[in-house]
Amino acid sequence: MAEANNQDMYNYLDDNGLLYLWQKLKVMIPTKGSDLTNDLVWQSLTEVNALISAARTAIEAEIPTRTSELTNDSTWQTLQEIQTLISNARTAIEAEIPTAVSDLTNDLGFQTLSQVETLINNAISGITGIEFVFPDNDNLPRTGVKGSFYFIHEYTYTQVTPAGSEDPSSEGWYEVLNNYYILSTDTSVVSGKAYYTRSANPTDDGYLELVWVTKNSVSFWEVLGHVGEVDLSGYVKATQMHAITNAEIDVILAS
Repeated sequence: MAEANNQDMYNYLDDNGLLYLWQKLKVMIPTKGSDLTNDLVWQSLTEVNALISAARTAIEAEIPTRTSELTNDSTWQTLQEIQTLISNARTAIEAEIPTAVSDLTNDLGFQTLSQVETLINNAISGITGIEFVFPDNDNLPRTGVKGSFYFIHEYTYTQVTPAGSEDPSSEGWYEVLNNYYILSTDTSVVSGKAYYTRSANPTDDGYLELVWVTKNSVSFWEVLGHVGEVDLSGYVKATQMHAITNAEIDVILAS
């Protein structure tokens, strides 16, 4: 084989050449920001932090820290203004609250002390004592006497239908007069008036207690209640009791 001519030889990098080239290139490669041309105006970390800090300070300076720095577009009230409004409202309300009974409308007709005393005095005027009255045949009078208590047995009253020719007083009929059943004194049937017959016997052995009262210039019978007999049949009589003798005590103890 013929030897290669010098002009036909090829170049290559051996280990020493490659090391040398790397050392040259490494010097040319920048390793920090300051080695670069800052054609885009890049900021260093310190500069960026400074910019952020300055911006934050500027923003914080614009942020309101008191309500007085805000525009009161909704007409908000200060605490002092609210307290003043509440105080004025309370004063107005308290001025409207009644402080005396005379300030109220007496829609239920309550009586004053003097009015009550007058009513009591009128009610007891002419009463010199208390009397208990048991009318004959349990027939109340047409009018009573103040200060008297009337006691009658209670009966059953049944309305009748008159033919028209009867004499109510002779028939022994009753009519409701002044709020209770009263023996009629009519000698002929009065049209539109109700008449009643009374049962032959009372409904029980008790009594109705009534008084004659006058209210608003109108007098009538007022039923106070029913007074019944007290049943003492289950109680021991005094005649059925005797003191235990000494001998009986000895028997009890011995047992």
